[in-house]
Amino acid sequence: MLLNQKGIISPYILLVIVFIVIAIIYLLVNKNDFTFSDLLNFSDRIYAQTAQDLEPPTAPTNLKVTSYLGTKKDEGSRDELVWDPSTDNVGIKSYLIYQIIGPDVYDQNPIAEVETTSYTRQFNVNGYATDYTYYVVALDTNNNKSPQSNLAHMTGIWGDVLDKSNSRHINGAKIEAVSNGTTSTYIANQSGAYLMNLAPGTYDVTYSANGYVPQKFSLTVTDNQMTTRNVFLSKSRGK
Repeated sequence: MLLNQKGIISPYILLVIVFIVIAIIYLLVNKNDFTFSDLLNFSDRIYAQTAQDLEPPTAPTNLKVTSYLGTKKDEGSRDELVWDPSTDNVGIKSYLIYQIIGPDVYDQNPIAEVETTSYTRQFNVNGYATDYTYYVVALDTNNNKSPQSNLAHMTGIWGDVLDKSNSRHINGAKIEAVSNGTTSTYIANQSGAYLMNLAPGTYDVTYSANGYVPQKFSLTVTDNQMTTRNVFLSKSRGK
């Protein structure tokens, strides 16, 4: 039926009529002869381009965060985010990056929008790291939003290396983390701060600096968490 119960033309029928009229006008202008198949093919293309897309993209996956400290007091830190792409029936336009600013406190406004599957966030915090949890949402070409990705937070060990006698930070202290025979080495920055991006597991961590007695600890790293360890080194005899 062309009319519904209220005597009004069905919007679906009206849409088809509009498509057909547009197709006929187009073909009359551009072709002297056309077939019914031409009409159907053109109508299908018009419908595919104008029909409302309500299907959201799939969620981005495997979001990871790696954080880096500035090596100087006036050099800010940064967070580097990477993730696996979403898929969509029409196409992905961009990705929205969000942060969680407290326990179960989600920032409603994205901190950035990018077209790639990576993002670097730069901070200016005098050489110290910040502490954020992130998630990513995909946006398709019709502005449908995907479900959010996994939550991601930097994983590893951070803290300060200080002089036990005066609590001053030790610039250039060396930190070595050993797990399953593999050693990762980090150097404290000019603020005496250090940050080690490490996989979850247990590590034997040694702290050392010129003129100081080394200290060794067994530390456990948990996924999506930072283990804080501030270390006070004693000066070697005669120093």
